[in-house]
Amino acid sequence: MNKILFLAVLGLCPLIVNGALPVPTKGSMPVPRTPIPVITEDDSAYWNDIVPGEMIVLYKENTVNVEKASSLKELGITEKGVSLISKGIDYKWISVKVEGGIPESKAFIKSMRAKSIVRFVEPNRIYRPAATPNDPSFSSQQWDKVSMNAPGAWDHGWGDTAMSLAIIDMGVSYTHTDLAGRFGTVKGYDYKDGDADPINASTSEWHATHCAGISAATINNGTGIAGMSNCRLYALRFMNATSGSSTALLNSIAWCVNNGVRVLSISAAGTSYSATLDSYCQQAWGYGHLLFAATGNNSAEMFCYPAADTGVIAIGGMSESGTRLTYSNYGSHTKFVAPGVNIYSTYPGNTYMDKEGTSMACPQAAGGAALVWSMKPSRTNAEIRDILIATAADISPSGWDKYTGYGKMNLGAAVDLAIAVEESQPQKQTFSFEVSPNPATKRANISLFVPTTQYVSLKLYDATGRLAKTIIDESKPAGNYNTTVNTTNLNSGIYFIKLNTTDTHISKKITLIK
Repeated sequence: MNKILFLAVLGLCPLIVNGALPVPTKGSMPVPRTPIPVITEDDSAYWNDIVPGEMIVLYKENTVNVEKASSLKELGITEKGVSLISKGIDYKWISVKVEGGIPESKAFIKSMRAKSIVRFVEPNRIYRPAATPNDPSFSSQQWDKVSMNAPGAWDHGWGDTAMSLAIIDMGVSYTHTDLAGRFGTVKGYDYKDGDADPINASTSEWHATHCAGISAATINNGTGIAGMSNCRLYALRFMNATSGSSTALLNSIAWCVNNGVRVLSISAAGTSYSATLDSYCQQAWGYGHLLFAATGNNSAEMFCYPAADTGVIAIGGMSESGTRLTYSNYGSHTKFVAPGVNIYSTYPGNTYMDKEGTSMACPQAAGGAALVWSMKPSRTNAEIRDILIATAADISPSGWDKYTGYGKMNLGAAVDLAIAVEESQPQKQTFSFEVSPNPATKRANISLFVPTTQYVSLKLYDATGRLAKTIIDESKPAGNYNTTVNTTNLNSGIYFIKLNTTDTHISKKITLIK
């Protein structure tokens, strides 16, 4: 009997059929293998996570003497704009630099693939550590971050202070060990009491501190918990432990717009519509900000505000089992649900606490959006919103529904889509404006270029941040504009002209001399 067949019969050797080993088994059942997805250089995802312009060429056995080759021609490369970077230590492959962009890299791939000596040619890809933060309570307490696949997004980075997020709420304990690193010199503003210190007035004002930690407790600092993103935090105190007013909320939103804060999280709800608040939310969206608000906790199909206002992304609550919290409000305005029960986060007194409600769900979504946006800050607010919708994990019933919206965010998938290479996209024209003369005496001339029709805010502020003049505050068609600002009634000193649009935030300093 054939030796291999004999051993196989005895169970001492796997039977080889047609030159292949049998499928591995676990017990008596085959272990299925998910096919590896194959994409080509014509798919945009093929160009994700690469070293730009660097290619690897793997040769077939016994075709090229890579070790001794002293020129590209000896390596079978005659294409222009190519230079040798390195040779593999086993001399089976080389890496080269291809001048130009993706079209040139694609052409190089197709040219080399046609050569009989080449086994594979592909980009030099980037690999990252599978990120698990070292915050001690992450693994044991933070089901919420895992549920929204924050670790999948963290594989690309933790986020950074180039992306900003405001907690519009009560005062925040910004000295908390897990929050202090997220705040800069300017902490925000207190429109409840009218001062520049938005700290919590008492321990009963725990709400905003808890929300701040959910969004942005410092990740991977070996302390406490992990927020969604290591973004820059701001606190806008518009209410105390019991209530806040429309005027304080309006000022808080305006402060964020004027200071270029990209993401706004509002875990507060009123039951009456305000046309002024709606217009402020709509304007903030038009200037390129992302606004999130909690749907409220009345166990009802109802509109609460600002969640139901124009341009606001309404967030309901979700349980650990993946269902809507029974007390979470819902309706036609609902966009997503997010974890809202057993949420462990920062608390006044440098401690941590479990809390629940749609108030906890809102900063989950806002912090998640800040994380995704930080990976591709050139995206517009509308693009980030649409990416979050496109990658959301659906929750029953299928598709969008008034109970759970588009489902829960899948932050790992959202980041992957946000950073996908946009091939053959024309160079994007951007806003620009110039100020002259500078220093100025009686007037300043401003030249402005608007690339596409959109809402434009151009305002003059003094050094304390107070509005001195509104120059432009309206929708503008694409084109070049020239305007003059009369400064005769302003005192000498330093001023700032700030441009805010859908996707642009520019500030320029001007000195007035009288």
